[in-house]
Amino acid sequence: MAIEKEDYVTPSAGYLITKHGEFNPDIIHKTIVGWYEKWKYTFTEKENTEKMKPQGNDLNLKLDGERKIDDYAEFHIEVVILVYELRKKGTSYTGKMKINVRGFVLLDYRNNWGKTPFTTFLFHIYNNYIIKKRIKDYYEDNLEDEVKELTGKIKNMIGLHD
Repeated sequence: MAIEKEDYVTPSAGYLITKHGEFNPDIIHKTIVGWYEKWKYTFTEKENTEKMKPQGNDLNLKLDGERKIDDYAEFHIEVVILVYELRKKGTSYTGKMKINVRGFVLLDYRNNWGKTPFTTFLFHIYNNYIIKKRIKDYYEDNLEDEVKELTGKIKNMIGLHD
């Protein structure tokens, strides 16, 4: 399989974590942001919306973290949190939550190789033959470890275990 510009280390749908019951979305958000800061990711909160509904509020959060590895590769980890029927219960909350974590290596993030059909061809040769081992053994392995660490941290925080 050819290595593309966005080289995913997770399934295309990402890793899905679900929780029905008690949790605190504020603590989950702080934990993810803290993890991004610990690993020196620049993160953007792309969405943070809440809709009031009679059966409980709906909450949508989308966090996107990126970290430059070198002049050619950049790691991206996206976290999407969807909460349904969120209700306050004492100091915590109750509801239904889905968290999706996706990670990919963005190759040639400065777009030096895609300006003409010939340089696009060279980009393909460079990634799939010249530096393929570096992409697989360094970029992908390291990012996959980071995605698994973040996913494990989220699971532990909400009381789920592998």
